[in-house]
Amino acid sequence: DNDNDNDNDNDNDNDNDNDNDNDNDNDNDNDNDNDNDNDKYRFMGLVLLEQLIFSLNNNININTIGFLNKYLHNNNIQFEIFNNNITTLIKIDTKDKPQILKQEEILNLSNDNIKKIIKGFIEINSVINTNDKTVFYFLKNLFMKIGILLNANYINNNYVIKLPQSLEENENNYFIYDNYIWSRIKKIGKTDKYFGQLYTIKMKNNNKYLTEIGVIS
Repeated sequence: DNDNDNDNDNDNDNDNDNDNDNDNDNDNDNDNDNDNDNDKYRFMGLVLLEQLIFSLNNNININTIGFLNKYLHNNNIQFEIFNNNITTLIKIDTKDKPQILKQEEILNLSNDNIKKIIKGFIEINSVINTNDKTVFYFLKNLFMKIGILLNANYINNNYVIKLPQSLEENENNYFIYDNYIWSRIKKIGKTDKYFGQLYTIKMKNNNKYLTEIGVIS
């Protein structure tokens, strides 16, 4: 009887040890998957506007330099790196251009993954200057997906977009209520020599309507 009891105890202990080993393996696999996803979306943010050349300060951007170097190596993406005492230049080979999600695909990601992309994007960008209207509206909609309203000015046919330096940065130019982002119109001015069409929109039961810049109330 004692021998049987000992055998059963040993079997149970071995089974428990095996179960613990399996649990640990699963935990490690999940951690690795999460790390890989975080790295993928961070990199996607760094190249969000198809940027393939990075000039980075050796002190301020030391973390970004290390990340790009490791990520490009690990994913077999061809690149060149040049370093001096002040800056590091990283050039991704245009012939080995990494696959980048289309704007529509990025906007349809979960909010958590969009946050990871935006964190990568603002890691090296504070102001975006572009004359491309689609880029402006893409960035505006991307940040609005996670409840952030961007500051932007239109100067000399150019969009100057100020980016927050963290997702926790609070701006006082808008507030969120009832799942809407509310902002105040700063100024309504006249435009000279406009020869295009002008539309007046009137609705019977609702005075709100949707435009490229959001819901007008």
